[in-house]
Amino acid sequence: MTYSGYALFVGLAYQNQHGGSENLPALPAALNLLGTERFTGAVAYRIGIVNLQANYTYNRSKDAPAGSLAARLGAAHSYSFAEIGATIQATPADTIEIAGIRRDARGADDHAEGVELGIDHSISKRTQFYARAGYIKNHGSSTMSWPAVSVTELGSSQSMVALGMTHRF
Repeated sequence: MTYSGYALFVGLAYQNQHGGSENLPALPAALNLLGTERFTGAVAYRIGIVNLQANYTYNRSKDAPAGSLAARLGAAHSYSFAEIGATIQATPADTIEIAGIRRDARGADDHAEGVELGIDHSISKRTQFYARAGYIKNHGSSTMSWPAVSVTELGSSQSMVALGMTHRF
């Protein structure tokens, strides 16, 4: 459900994923999957050249099936993400983004905070250069990371720098 009017956007969502099982060739038996419920709320507000955004997601795990891997590991924890950020249209060709995130797992010493700063520079209608820098600090058993980056130890910090170009075909 969404509302969009004037400079305001508000969105609410609910997702119910039923548990099940999956057969993987490497496992001797079917893997029982947890059911989850996801509640999401988002808001954005534009003030001149600045677009402010906030998002909160709560993922509630349903009871782990008896004997399942999640039950054996005690890993059926609910968790939440809180994000806040701003996008600034500095010039017609330059956009600056800044964001912060916090992830918390309920019932476990598992949380993380992160920040990211980025800039996009358009050189044409379809081509952009971009730069990003970010930092994530994991606490306890948290292993939150950037996409495609593996965490090597629990509670470790990560820094990220990315430069690139995108072209829309």
